[in-house]
Amino acid sequence: MDQVREFIRKAETELKNGNWETAHGALLKAVTSLDGPEVSPDNKKLLAEALCLNAYAESRIGDFKSAVTDAKRALELSRELSDLEGEADALRRLGYVHWQKTDYPMALEFYDGALKAASKAKARKLIGKTMIEMGNLYNSMSDFVKARSSYLEAAVIMKEEKDLNELARIYNNLGSLYLGQKRYRDALKVLSQCITLADQIGDLTIKGWAEFNSAHAHLKLGRPNDALDHLNTSMTLLRRSDDRVGVMTTYLTYGMAYTELKDWDKAASAFKKAMAIVKDLQMPSTEAEILGEMGKMYLAKGDRPTAREHLRRAITMYREAALEREATELNAVLDGLGG
Repeated sequence: MDQVREFIRKAETELKNGNWETAHGALLKAVTSLDGPEVSPDNKKLLAEALCLNAYAESRIGDFKSAVTDAKRALELSRELSDLEGEADALRRLGYVHWQKTDYPMALEFYDGALKAASKAKARKLIGKTMIEMGNLYNSMSDFVKARSSYLEAAVIMKEEKDLNELARIYNNLGSLYLGQKRYRDALKVLSQCITLADQIGDLTIKGWAEFNSAHAHLKLGRPNDALDHLNTSMTLLRRSDDRVGVMTTYLTYGMAYTELKDWDKAASAFKKAMAIVKDLQMPSTEAEILGEMGKMYLAKGDRPTAREHLRRAITMYREAALEREATELNAVLDGLGG
């Protein structure tokens, strides 16, 4: 099994560097080597570990269906072995995939299960990782109090564990939280800490996301040219790591920046690139967000009929996803158009 462990070690390194496709390839080799009609208990544990890691790699490249399948298989294997830590990790991976798919109630259910299993196993670092991801979920649900509490609790654990990679992740996520609270200067401060730490530890993926979030802060502060500088760095890093979700959201933000600069052709081109990826990933709430920003672009351009069409489609999609706050905000823009 030395070769299998080498595949897993290689995959872990590639995941840390954000090379999702390369990690996925190594993990497929590990899974193929271990799987079969009769698998020993030791190999089941190793197989569950490989499947969990592969679920994460698959979720980062947008293959959500395979990610769910692999995480569920890992969960079954861990429960067969009465491996609480393995069970917690599989549940965490399922929570992450459902968060990415914007199925927040299901994500919360899986994360709650992961936290209970990790607590029973007294797996301190795994509790911290789960708390980070629960913070992301609460942030997406605009429950900023719970999000901040989750991040700060995780930060205590990661400082104790001396895990700088996860600490950088927390700084980035706190920056995202402050963006949601419209605390844009506070966001830039903590994101600068994240970028410094990411450079120190060589984590290109988290640096890419911190650059992306910094772009958002500058955009909200009325600095579209500064935003473009951060977006250029973000796009380079996220493309290098095959992060399709990251590339898609970066294109979306390019569109918003070019809208502020009234460069309509570049804005429309960026939005269309974001839309092509999001349709392939099947993320309806994010598709609604792109439609909404396109509607605002056409409104700023003076094309009221096209703006109205995009805004209506976005509102419908938000309501289908049970995101009433986002629908209400766009409805206010639509009402301002009249007719």
